[in-house]
Amino acid sequence: MKNLKKLSRTDLKNVKGYGSYDSMCTAGQNNKCRQYGLRCGVFIGHDNAVGQWAALRCI
Repeated sequence: MKNLKKLSRTDLKNVKGYGSYDSMCTAGQNNKCRQYGLRCGVFIGHDNAVGQWAALRCI
């Protein structure tokens, strides 16, 4: 097995990810959240790879 380079703490904090997360539902008539008794709403999250992001989620 190859030796892997150890990453420093600052290297891990500076990792940039995909960009944003996809929405899991759509607002309006095609709302699949209703069958579970939920609503499709904006969920805002934050992580070190992407930063602050927003996507539609069943909430």
